Amino acid sequence: MNRSLIRKPSTAVTVLLGFVSVIVVAALVAYPAQAFAASLGALQFWWNIVFPAMLPYLILIRIASRYGLTGLFSRILEPLARLLRLPKGAGDALSAGLLLGGTAGPLHTARNAGRFKPEEAALLAAVSGAANPVLVLTVLGAALLHSPAAGPFLLAVHYAAWLLCALAFCRMVPLSRYRLREQELSATADRPENGPDRTDRRSFGHVLGDSVTASLQNMLELGGVMIVFAVIARMAELSGIAGLAAGGLTALGMRQAAEWAMPVLTGLLEMHNGIKELAGMRGAPLPTFALLGAMLAWGGFAAQLEIRSELRKAGVGYAPGFVFRFAHSVLAGLLTVALWPFVRHRFDPWPVPGDHAETFAAWRAFWPEVHGMPQAALYAAALSAVLLLRLMLKRLVNRGR
Repeated sequence: MNRSLIRKPSTAVTVLLGFVSVIVVAALVAYPAQAFAASLGALQFWWNIVFPAMLPYLILIRIASRYGLTGLFSRILEPLARLLRLPKGAGDALSAGLLLGGTAGPLHTARNAGRFKPEEAALLAAVSGAANPVLVLTVLGAALLHSPAAGPFLLAVHYAAWLLCALAFCRMVPLSRYRLREQELSATADRPENGPDRTDRRSFGHVLGDSVTASLQNMLELGGVMIVFAVIARMAELSGIAGLAAGGLTALGMRQAAEWAMPVLTGLLEMHNGIKELAGMRGAPLPTFALLGAMLAWGGFAAQLEIRSELRKAGVGYAPGFVFRFAHSVLAGLLTVALWPFVRHRFDPWPVPGDHAETFAAWRAFWPEVHGMPQAALYAAALSAVLLLRLMLKRLVNRGR
């Protein structure tokens, strides 16, 4: 019997979703002004920051992919795929996940599920999800945090946590529990197989038009999701859910943590709105960066619902992806805390409002002084780390043959 959380139709889940929908609609009627303000705020954030920052990147990546970028990147990632014990041809999904981010990797796996065994597709869909690099570098680092060093640091932590989590996940999680039933195996076997991307022989004008159309559609879908979940988060705040969480943290003596209740709830629902709320608080730097790293790895329920729906159509288990997202989120937050002593000087001074008890000076007092390292030494250390990682990957791959 299949134990995946996705393919068993649950009456309880259906009733719960229907009940939540009724509550949200009732809250919209009861608080129309607040709902409009939340919707307008999400729309402005999407239109003024997210849309102009990400659209050019998506268009250019799609154009380059039509001329062989995805195929080249997938071949580069094949050693990593073998190290992670992923099936042959997994480099396409990995390249889509790392280049486009968001739901691109799991959705690519769902569209090509016929090329893999069910448990292999479930594993590939789990590990192929990552954050869009432009979202981290431009939207979060440059636009929201106004810090040129914040984006690269968060992106490096995100990828490092992803790699460590993937290495552990692919070796420790038993995927035999996510096998399909016999009737589902036959239905999946009939799915057409899509080969790897090849160079496009059409004119550049056709490629450009198709890339612009696909990118605009993705951005419009993202804007709609951001608006809907911003309203849901605001209705949850007005209904007292966030207040209950904050009250519980305060009762446990975590008064500082209670301030993060609403941004964390927003990020759990939808990542873009969550990082906007969290970056706008400008609170103490260490918990801010740790929560931002965790949110980027989590991705939000909105994205996971889309992934769940597409994987269900393809007959692929979703539970491994949920476990991986949760583990990636926890590891990214912990890794941010562990690396903070080595990078905190790059965010000094950090503008903290005066009503916060924890200031930047209070946070930095816990850590030893490590700044003052020359730029050349930093670059040499980074290059040495990359070369060492490449050597380790090559040796591990040779051992696995």
